[in-house]
Amino acid sequence: MNMRRFAFNVVSDTVIFGCFYLWQIQHIEAAHAFLSFVLWTFAVLLVIGVFAAKPSAKPLRFSMTASTGYVITGVQIGLMVWTGMTALAVTYFLAWVLILSQTTQTKEAA
Repeated sequence: MNMRRFAFNVVSDTVIFGCFYLWQIQHIEAAHAFLSFVLWTFAVLLVIGVFAAKPSAKPLRFSMTASTGYVITGVQIGLMVWTGMTALAVTYFLAWVLILSQTTQTKEAA
C-alpha cells in the first residue's frame, strides 16, 4: 500500500467515525446528513467498482493493512446497521464483498 492510499484511508475513516460520533454522541443532525452523503457516495463508487474490478495477478497472502481494513469496514457496516441505515449497509457490504471476490484470487485459480 502506498502512502497516498494509506493517507486517504486514514482520512476517510476518521471523517466517517467522526461523523458517527458527532451524530450519535453530540446529537448534531448535520453530521447525519454529511455522513449519509459520504457513505452513499462510497457505496455508489463501490458498485461502479464491481464492474471495473480486475483479477489480481498476485497470490493471496496475509497482509496486516488488509486485515485492519476488513475490521474497520466491518465496524462501519455494524454501525450502519445499529443506526438504522440498513439499506446502505446491505449495499455497501454486497459491493465490498463482490469487489473482494473479484480482485482476490488464490494460487489455485491463478
